[in-house]
Amino acid sequence: MKVLLLTDGIYPHTVGGMQKHSYYLGKYLARLGVQVEIVIPERLASDRPKTEDVLTAEESQNIAFIEAEFPEAPYFPGHYLYDSYRYSRHIWQMVEGRLSSCDFIYAQGYTAWYLLQQRWKDLPPVGVNFHGVEMYQMADGLRSALEKRMLRPAAAFCLRRADVVYSLGGKLTPLLEQVAGKSRVVETPIGIEEKWLDNARFDVSHPRRFVFVGRYERRKGIGLLHRVIQQNLDREFEFEFIGPIPERERINAQSVHYHGTVYEETRIRQILDGCDVLFCPSYSEGMPTVILEAMARGLAVAGTDVGAVSQLVSDRTGWLMEPGREDQLNAVFLDALEMKPDQLKEKKQAARRLISDRYTWEAVARINLEVIRSCTSR
Repeated sequence: MKVLLLTDGIYPHTVGGMQKHSYYLGKYLARLGVQVEIVIPERLASDRPKTEDVLTAEESQNIAFIEAEFPEAPYFPGHYLYDSYRYSRHIWQMVEGRLSSCDFIYAQGYTAWYLLQQRWKDLPPVGVNFHGVEMYQMADGLRSALEKRMLRPAAAFCLRRADVVYSLGGKLTPLLEQVAGKSRVVETPIGIEEKWLDNARFDVSHPRRFVFVGRYERRKGIGLLHRVIQQNLDREFEFEFIGPIPERERINAQSVHYHGTVYEETRIRQILDGCDVLFCPSYSEGMPTVILEAMARGLAVAGTDVGAVSQLVSDRTGWLMEPGREDQLNAVFLDALEMKPDQLKEKKQAARRLISDRYTWEAVARINLEVIRSCTSR
């Protein structure tokens, strides 16, 4: 079987949930004997690790990379859509001659946009994954609301033209069913490699240590989180931030530490292993990889009830909050800070068990392969 995987970037060259998903999906389908051709942007930075360098010889035998031009227009309202459409057209130009030998096309986000306009041609089945479908989720302000509304028509086109629409579960499934139709939507979670589960720690730190992992975006809720931290700087705790957060936005306090962007998984695990609770106060999400990674390392999670987060976060594994509620975020912060060690340890252990039982990439890849086989047989 041959699968064509379309993506706008791939880990470890590009850091992001969709890019990590592309890398691990290709990697584990290859382990199952599937021939995977991965279409990626041709611009690869020389100072970052290459995906080819972190594949085993066995995986490399079943994986090939196709590079397509990723155009970047100067900023103007809608430039992202414009670039996405042109990239999808360049993908079509690169893969059109290969489709006769392809059994299934797996498209991340808008990457199949132009291809899906060719449905009158004889094409293999197409599956589309918009992960968080953030253009249909809660906006964090007027500008965000306008941007989301601008993205919806193109997303709806791709979702309605696809043979399969992937949902990560939770609140995303009914949302996608409303847009694409119930018969097309299938639930497949994201996964995590089993090495993340090795030597997880459940001891509770003193002082309590918290962590945030992500980009500096308003939708990630980092502004709310910063305000809550500043309100409680007189208390005893340590807070770690992983991600590209501008110097001007950082809190100047001895208890708050900024590590910048970290590409090496061993370093990320090292930082997580020193923490007790991951905070993920986003306004919109899919199923954040960082939540799985943190839970696998034995962290409880304070997350907002958006996307598929409720599949992972509950009273057993952490705290589930409403998005955009600074009062709730502050209450959860204080609860995590003052909770008895034995109670917090129970949450940490439950979080790790959930990931090991349901969310390893070995299991997730098999689920995806069954969906692909079902679609190709139809």
